[in-house]
Amino acid sequence: MKAAIRKEMIEKRQALPLSLRLLMEEQIKEHVLMAIGDAKTIGIYCSTRGEVDTYGLMEHWFWDEDITIATPRVNGKDMDFYKISSFKDLSPGSFGILEPQTENKIEPKDLDIIIVPLVAFDDYKHRIGYGKGYYDRYLKWTNARKIGIAFAFQEVDEISVDAFDVDCDIVITEITFIG
Repeated sequence: MKAAIRKEMIEKRQALPLSLRLLMEEQIKEHVLMAIGDAKTIGIYCSTRGEVDTYGLMEHWFWDEDITIATPRVNGKDMDFYKISSFKDLSPGSFGILEPQTENKIEPKDLDIIIVPLVAFDDYKHRIGYGKGYYDRYLKWTNARKIGIAFAFQEVDEISVDAFDVDCDIVITEITFIG
């Protein structure tokens, strides 16, 4: 079931016309900027494969000296977040996704917010990722507020939840704010 949803949503994301995608991503970015409140340390994924763009958010935060940005790097079966100061700190890593090349590891307890990638989500803030479990394993170690970002069409009626799945605290799309 999750595999079929995953396949369908990835295809829909990749088929999204560029002009519409840019408009929707700008709306999502504005919602995220309002939702972060006074967060100082933000974990954020490096978007790929038609995911909601995260580079505009990073660029915005690079200019804010009060905010620390950290992106994930896969280390074996786990992932950790590392502080970055610019896009120069990123290069292709696991699965061809940009990863930090810095060694300034941010501990899970030190993150205020984590922007979580979603392949699909439901009204209960359950999420489907890519099926490898990296985020589920990481999120269980942090009290950071978990903000999932996706396009509204990625919402499904219900996602079956496994014991190891970690829900989002908030899901933001271009038209909805579930939280």
